[in-house]
Amino acid sequence: MNTIDRITLYVAGLGAMLTAGAFMVSASVGVGALVGAAVSLADFLVIRWVAARMMAVGEKARAILSLVLVLKMSVLLGGCAAILFTGRVDPFGFMVGIGAMVLGVLFGGVHEHFAAPTAPPSSVSPHPEGE
Repeated sequence: MNTIDRITLYVAGLGAMLTAGAFMVSASVGVGALVGAAVSLADFLVIRWVAARMMAVGEKARAILSLVLVLKMSVLLGGCAAILFTGRVDPFGFMVGIGAMVLGVLFGGVHEHFAAPTAPPSSVSPHPEGE
């Protein structure tokens, strides 16, 4: 499994766990966490898609895709504001759910670091014999 797939699974899994925990507090907090986790996962998937395209294209296309990321951030912030201003979603629950991306990237990266194979010890000493 590559790093980006592992991190995606962590974002989704932590979103589900945080939502389940939030439902234990109350239904309104749980719904807020569910909405926040869905926004978080959707945001991560868009970032993942754009970043993959940025790695595969030339310099001019990268500039355009950078503008796509700016547009994505604007839509994300506007969407979060619209969700919260409606008053139908608990702000605390939304905050808990949106935290799934931060925690998923953190834990997925740490897991990847410790799961990576280490290089076998070299049989050649860096110092010649007799020094």
